[in-house]
Amino acid sequence: MTGFLNDNNLQTVKEAFQHAPNTNGIVNQMNLDAQVWNNTLWTSGGALALSRCQYHLMEWMFTVSRKPILGAGKQGKAVKPQALNSTNTLIMQLSVSQPYKTLGAYSEPAQYQPKQFRNLLNKSKKHFRLLALSACKPHHTWVYYFSVFLCSIGYPLPISHLSLSDFQTIQKPMIPIVLAKMRYCRNISRKLVFLCSSFGGLDYLEGH
Repeated sequence: MTGFLNDNNLQTVKEAFQHAPNTNGIVNQMNLDAQVWNNTLWTSGGALALSRCQYHLMEWMFTVSRKPILGAGKQGKAVKPQALNSTNTLIMQLSVSQPYKTLGAYSEPAQYQPKQFRNLLNKSKKHFRLLALSACKPHHTWVYYFSVFLCSIGYPLPISHLSLSDFQTIQKPMIPIVLAKMRYCRNISRKLVFLCSSFGGLDYLEGH
């Protein structure tokens, strides 16, 4: 469980070698941590924003050969911190394959990230339409590609687990229009497009 307040976070873990045979122990600790978090906010004049409260509970199972497998779906009891009026507040649990958005990136413990991929692909298509309808000259296009497009697409990549083929698919809509705006043939070999200029290439960035 991670709780955000500005740049602060709260994580709950249990000792790996002496944990209970089920998740009740860690859920009890999560309830305690969530209660402290709730009381701290209440004391300072704030309150939990329930629509933005959720947690993943990761439970590992092991095969006969000791290979770890992350349990699917939802695990354990519910996390219910108590408000000062003695009513219980249910915190939503997400399955390990269900993403959540935090600081502009979609993440989930299973690391499949299909929503992150679709989000970046849609963003790439929007950049394509914006550039295609613009009156950008070649040097403007070069600046837009490196300073706007790559920064926009690349922001969540340090915590992403997408494959190289996913990155290529995300970038695919932009390359032809960038080439055309820079007065190159839009069907030029992609090997030449992504080759560094020292070897006669165009210095575009692949999979970034």
